[in-house]
Amino acid sequence: MVARLIQSLLGGGASRPPHDVRRLDAALGLLGRRVLVVDDNPANLTLARAVLESAGVDVTAAGDGVLALEALTSGGFDVVLMDVRMPRMGGPDALARIRAGDAGRPDTPVIALSAEGQESRARLLEQGFDGVLGKPVRAADLIGAVTAACASGARRTVRAA
Repeated sequence: MVARLIQSLLGGGASRPPHDVRRLDAALGLLGRRVLVVDDNPANLTLARAVLESAGVDVTAAGDGVLALEALTSGGFDVVLMDVRMPRMGGPDALARIRAGDAGRPDTPVIALSAEGQESRARLLEQGFDGVLGKPVRAADLIGAVTAACASGARRTVRAA
């Protein structure tokens, strides 16, 4: 689990007392959360799934905005991680449909996944994304953004890397 990784990074070896792994998992607040990861790149989906599932997150994957809207119709997602550029329907178009109430809760936090660089961050936030993660996504940034989104609840801007 992520907590075991954190424990090893914090030096839970023989020279320091081990940290309580269960308390670290609980502190993340991700156990049992549902996250929809939307990306057309299978490698990105695999990475996000591995990182988030290691933190106890229930991950559903979708390959484009159309499939994301279908998944959101079933509801119950705490956070959506949405690639910006995808075939059939990109992130901004899918986000507009989510905010319009066409799929799932309109107030679901949606974090953009973008390789466009920092100059697009403000534009994506103006479009209604709750945060922006740059690609390639780092595991710590991913966990941090999802944790912040879950902690802040529905539709509050999330500080993402």
